[in-house]
Amino acid sequence: MRMNHEPGNGAVRSGRKFTRRQSEVLSLIAEGYSDKEIARILDMSVKTVSVHLQRVFDKLDVHTRAAAVARWISEGHAVRGGSDGTGRDVGTQPWPGTDWTR
Repeated sequence: MRMNHEPGNGAVRSGRKFTRRQSEVLSLIAEGYSDKEIARILDMSVKTVSVHLQRVFDKLDVHTRAAAVARWISEGHAVRGGSDGTGRDVGTQPWPGTDWTR
């Protein structure tokens, strides 16, 4: 298993540290993407997406995608794109180096 421990690549809230990929996966789930879509966007297998998501569930002590997103947002983590809370669509921007055109 390859872990990313580079400074600044993880998100920390409430004493929990998330890898950059865990943060990306959960943010995309919050935007409504399926595991298959996330795998395509992040250029990884669906199984890898599932593993990242299970680790996020464990860290957040939740059992569903909806609960994970709710806890993630309530702890102050940002979601890339989507609604800004006013109902306006503020668009979605890819992570640097991510090709979303595939």
